[in-house]
Amino acid sequence: DDEPLSDTRPRNANAATPRVTWWLNGAAAGQNWHRGDRWPGVRAATQTWYLADDAEVGLGPAIARPARPSFAVDYTVGSDAYFAFWVESQHGHGLSFTSAPLGRDHSLIGYPVVHLTVASDRPEPVVFAYLEALAPDGAADVIAFGRLGAAYRQTGDAPYETLGLPWHTGLEADYAPLEPGEAVPLSFALTPTSEIVPAGHRLRVIVTGADPRQRNLDALRTDPPPNIELILGGRSGSRIDLPLEPY
Repeated sequence: DDEPLSDTRPRNANAATPRVTWWLNGAAAGQNWHRGDRWPGVRAATQTWYLADDAEVGLGPAIARPARPSFAVDYTVGSDAYFAFWVESQHGHGLSFTSAPLGRDHSLIGYPVVHLTVASDRPEPVVFAYLEALAPDGAADVIAFGRLGAAYRQTGDAPYETLGLPWHTGLEADYAPLEPGEAVPLSFALTPTSEIVPAGHRLRVIVTGADPRQRNLDALRTDPPPNIELILGGRSGSRIDLPLEPY
Protein backbone atom coordinates (compact mmCIF):
# COMPACT_ATOMS: atom_id res chain seq x y z
CA ASP A 1 0.00 0.00 0.00
CA ASP A 2 1.70 3.18 -1.23
CA GLU A 3 -0.87 5.54 0.29
CA PRO A 4 0.72 8.15 2.62
CA LEU A 5 0.25 7.85 6.36
CA SER A 6 -1.57 11.18 6.35
CA ASP A 7 -4.39 9.59 4.35
CA THR A 8 -7.36 9.31 6.70
CA ARG A 9 -9.12 6.36 5.11
CA PRO A 10 -9.32 3.23 7.28
CA ARG A 11 -7.49 0.20 5.98
CA ASN A 12 -9.32 -2.77 4.50
CA ALA A 13 -7.67 -5.73 2.83
CA ASN A 14 -10.59 -6.11 0.45
CA ALA A 15 -10.39 -3.08 -1.83
CA ALA A 16 -13.77 -3.92 -3.38
CA THR A 17 -15.56 -3.52 -0.05
CA PRO A 18 -16.40 -0.02 1.23
CA ARG A 19 -14.13 0.72 4.16
CA VAL A 20 -16.65 2.35 6.49
CA THR A 21 -20.26 1.66 7.43
CA TRP A 22 -21.95 4.35 9.53
CA TRP A 23 -25.34 5.53 10.76
CA LEU A 24 -26.94 8.90 9.99
CA ASN A 25 -29.28 9.72 12.85
CA GLY A 26 -32.55 11.38 11.92
CA ALA A 27 -32.49 10.34 8.26
CA ALA A 28 -35.61 8.96 6.63
CA ALA A 29 -36.36 5.28 7.07
CA GLY A 30 -34.08 3.21 4.86
CA GLN A 31 -31.54 6.04 4.53
CA ASN A 32 -29.76 5.73 7.89
CA TRP A 33 -26.95 3.35 6.92
CA HIS A 34 -24.16 4.70 4.71
CA ARG A 35 -21.03 3.12 3.32
CA GLY A 36 -17.94 4.74 1.87
CA ASP A 37 -14.17 4.88 1.68
CA ARG A 38 -13.59 7.65 4.24
CA TRP A 39 -14.55 8.26 7.83
CA PRO A 40 -17.70 10.40 7.94
CA GLY A 41 -16.89 14.07 8.29
CA VAL A 42 -13.21 13.82 7.32
CA ARG A 43 -12.24 16.90 5.33
CA ALA A 44 -15.83 18.13 5.57
CA ALA A 45 -16.43 21.77 4.79
CA THR A 46 -17.22 23.71 7.95
CA GLN A 47 -19.18 26.82 8.81
CA THR A 48 -17.83 29.16 11.48
CA TRP A 49 -20.57 30.37 13.80
CA TYR A 50 -19.81 33.05 16.37
CA LEU A 51 -21.02 33.17 19.96
CA ALA A 52 -22.75 36.52 20.48
CA ASP A 53 -24.05 38.35 23.53
CA ASP A 54 -27.56 38.60 22.11
CA ALA A 55 -30.71 37.32 23.80
CA GLU A 56 -32.48 36.43 20.55
CA VAL A 57 -29.84 35.14 18.15
CA GLY A 58 -26.69 34.33 20.08
CA LEU A 59 -25.15 31.87 17.62
CA GLY A 60 -24.70 32.40 13.93
CA PRO A 61 -22.39 33.20 11.02
CA ALA A 62 -22.26 36.95 11.66
CA ILE A 63 -19.18 38.22 13.51
CA ALA A 64 -20.17 39.07 17.07
CA ARG A 65 -19.96 42.46 18.74
CA PRO A 66 -17.36 42.80 21.52
CA ALA A 67 -18.62 41.56 24.89
CA ARG A 68 -17.33 39.71 27.97
CA PRO A 69 -20.23 37.77 29.53
CA SER A 70 -19.35 35.72 32.60
CA PHE A 71 -20.73 32.99 34.84
CA ALA A 72 -19.97 31.40 38.18
CA VAL A 73 -19.14 27.69 38.00
CA ASP A 74 -22.20 25.72 39.13
CA TYR A 75 -21.15 22.69 41.19
CA THR A 76 -24.78 21.74 41.91
CA VAL A 77 -25.01 19.91 38.57
CA GLY A 78 -23.79 16.66 40.14
CA SER A 79 -25.68 13.44 39.41
CA ASP A 80 -26.47 10.44 41.63
CA ALA A 81 -25.65 8.12 38.74
CA TYR A 82 -22.39 6.22 39.25
CA PHE A 83 -21.49 6.82 35.63
CA ALA A 84 -23.48 8.31 32.78
CA PHE A 85 -21.96 8.29 29.32
CA TRP A 86 -24.29 10.96 27.93
CA VAL A 87 -25.56 14.11 29.56
CA GLU A 88 -28.80 16.07 29.68
CA SER A 89 -29.03 19.70 28.61
CA GLN A 90 -26.86 21.99 30.73
CA HIS A 91 -28.84 25.10 29.81
CA GLY A 92 -29.01 27.36 32.86
CA HIS A 93 -25.70 26.17 34.33
CA GLY A 94 -23.42 28.45 32.33
CA LEU A 95 -23.72 30.63 29.22
CA SER A 96 -26.03 29.62 26.36
CA PHE A 97 -25.91 30.82 22.74
CA THR A 98 -28.84 29.93 20.48
CA SER A 99 -29.23 30.23 16.71
CA ALA A 100 -32.23 31.25 14.67
CA PRO A 101 -34.36 28.33 13.39
CA LEU A 102 -32.87 26.52 10.42
CA GLY A 103 -34.76 27.24 7.23
CA ARG A 104 -34.27 23.72 5.86
CA ASP A 105 -32.93 20.33 6.92
CA HIS A 106 -29.17 20.25 7.51
CA SER A 107 -26.67 17.45 8.03
CA LEU A 108 -24.15 17.74 10.86
CA ILE A 109 -21.54 15.08 10.14
CA GLY A 110 -18.10 15.16 11.69
CA TYR A 111 -16.36 16.91 14.58
CA PRO A 112 -17.55 20.32 15.79
CA VAL A 113 -14.57 22.31 17.09
CA VAL A 114 -14.90 25.17 19.57
CA HIS A 115 -12.47 28.08 19.75
CA LEU A 116 -13.13 29.93 23.00
CA THR A 117 -11.28 32.88 24.46
CA VAL A 118 -11.70 32.75 28.23
CA ALA A 119 -10.53 34.48 31.39
CA SER A 120 -10.95 33.39 35.00
CA ASP A 121 -10.21 34.45 38.55
CA ARG A 122 -8.67 30.98 39.17
CA PRO A 123 -5.53 29.47 37.63
CA GLU A 124 -6.92 26.12 36.42
CA PRO A 125 -10.54 26.37 35.25
CA VAL A 126 -11.96 23.44 33.32
CA VAL A 127 -14.21 24.54 30.47
CA PHE A 128 -17.00 22.35 29.11
CA ALA A 129 -18.86 22.93 25.84
CA TYR A 130 -22.06 21.29 24.61
CA LEU A 131 -23.83 21.44 21.24
CA GLU A 132 -27.59 20.94 21.31
CA ALA A 133 -30.42 20.76 18.83
CA LEU A 134 -33.61 22.51 19.99
CA ALA A 135 -36.95 21.38 18.62
CA PRO A 136 -39.68 23.98 17.95
CA ASP A 137 -41.37 22.94 21.21
CA GLY A 138 -38.16 23.69 23.16
CA ALA A 139 -37.08 20.08 23.72
CA ALA A 140 -33.27 19.93 23.82
CA ASP A 141 -31.11 17.09 22.52
CA VAL A 142 -27.39 17.14 23.36
CA ILE A 143 -25.60 15.98 20.21
CA ALA A 144 -21.93 16.68 21.03
CA PHE A 145 -19.77 17.74 23.98
CA GLY A 146 -16.16 18.26 25.02
CA ARG A 147 -13.93 19.80 27.68
CA LEU A 148 -10.46 21.20 28.27
CA GLY A 149 -8.44 22.19 31.31
CA ALA A 150 -7.41 25.75 30.47
CA ALA A 151 -3.92 25.35 31.98
CA TYR A 152 -3.28 22.52 29.49
CA ARG A 153 -4.39 24.44 26.40
CA GLN A 154 -1.10 24.25 24.45
CA THR A 155 -1.49 22.53 21.09
CA GLY A 156 1.16 20.88 18.97
CA ASP A 157 1.82 18.40 16.21
CA ALA A 158 0.62 14.94 17.14
CA PRO A 159 2.75 11.86 16.42
CA TYR A 160 -0.27 10.28 14.71
CA GLU A 161 -3.18 11.25 12.47
CA THR A 162 -5.68 13.55 14.23
CA LEU A 163 -7.97 14.32 11.27
CA GLY A 164 -6.87 17.95 11.53
CA LEU A 165 -8.34 18.36 15.02
CA PRO A 166 -6.58 20.30 17.81
CA TRP A 167 -4.11 18.11 19.71
CA HIS A 168 -2.96 19.12 23.19
CA THR A 169 0.60 18.28 24.17
CA GLY A 170 0.04 17.56 27.88
CA LEU A 171 3.72 18.32 28.55
CA GLU A 172 4.87 19.63 31.90
CA ALA A 173 6.77 22.36 30.06
CA ASP A 174 3.53 23.53 28.44
CA TYR A 175 1.54 23.78 31.68
CA ALA A 176 0.31 27.40 31.85
CA PRO A 177 -2.02 28.38 34.72
CA LEU A 178 -4.02 31.54 34.16
CA GLU A 179 -3.33 34.86 35.81
CA PRO A 180 -6.49 36.55 37.18
CA GLY A 181 -8.30 38.22 34.29
CA GLU A 182 -5.84 36.92 31.67
CA ALA A 183 -7.62 36.07 28.41
CA VAL A 184 -6.38 32.88 26.74
CA PRO A 185 -7.53 30.92 23.65
CA LEU A 186 -8.85 27.37 24.00
CA SER A 187 -9.47 25.12 21.01
CA PHE A 188 -10.87 21.62 21.34
CA ALA A 189 -13.01 19.17 19.41
CA LEU A 190 -16.39 17.95 20.56
CA THR A 191 -17.51 14.36 20.19
CA PRO A 192 -18.18 13.38 16.57
CA THR A 193 -21.74 13.52 15.37
CA SER A 194 -23.79 12.21 12.47
CA GLU A 195 -27.16 13.91 12.61
CA ILE A 196 -29.88 15.40 10.49
CA VAL A 197 -31.04 18.64 12.11
CA PRO A 198 -34.55 19.28 10.78
CA ALA A 199 -35.86 22.57 9.47
CA GLY A 200 -37.31 24.70 12.26
CA HIS A 201 -34.81 23.40 14.83
CA ARG A 202 -32.22 25.68 16.37
CA LEU A 203 -28.66 24.96 17.44
CA ARG A 204 -27.43 25.93 20.90
CA VAL A 205 -23.92 26.06 22.33
CA ILE A 206 -23.59 25.98 26.13
CA VAL A 207 -20.36 26.73 27.98
CA THR A 208 -19.99 25.70 31.65
CA GLY A 209 -17.31 25.05 34.25
CA ALA A 210 -18.60 21.73 35.63
CA ASP A 211 -20.27 18.58 34.33
CA PRO A 212 -22.69 16.15 36.05
CA ARG A 213 -20.40 13.22 35.23
CA GLN A 214 -17.55 14.56 37.37
CA ARG A 215 -17.40 12.38 40.47
CA ASN A 216 -15.27 14.84 42.47
CA LEU A 217 -17.52 17.89 42.31
CA ASP A 218 -17.83 18.08 46.09
CA ALA A 219 -14.05 18.12 46.43
CA LEU A 220 -13.75 20.85 43.79
CA ARG A 221 -16.38 23.10 45.33
CA THR A 222 -15.11 26.46 46.62
CA ASP A 223 -16.85 29.46 48.14
CA PRO A 224 -17.09 31.64 46.18
CA PRO A 225 -17.00 29.43 43.09
CA PRO A 226 -14.68 30.27 40.20
CA ASN A 227 -15.83 32.92 37.75
CA ILE A 228 -15.25 32.39 34.04
CA GLU A 229 -15.52 35.05 31.33
CA LEU A 230 -16.00 34.47 27.62
CA ILE A 231 -14.48 37.03 25.29
CA LEU A 232 -16.68 37.64 22.26
CA GLY A 233 -16.27 39.79 19.17
CA GLY A 234 -14.15 39.93 16.03
CA ARG A 235 -12.92 37.09 13.86
CA SER A 236 -10.83 35.71 16.72
CA GLY A 237 -13.69 35.87 19.24
CA SER A 238 -15.31 32.75 20.71
CA ARG A 239 -16.80 30.61 17.96
CA ILE A 240 -17.54 27.08 16.77
CA ASP A 241 -16.65 25.37 13.51
CA LEU A 242 -19.59 23.21 12.42
CA PRO A 243 -19.51 20.48 9.74
CA LEU A 244 -22.97 21.70 8.75
CA GLU A 245 -24.50 21.77 5.29
CA PRO A 246 -27.96 21.68 3.70
CA TYR A 247 -29.31 18.15 3.41
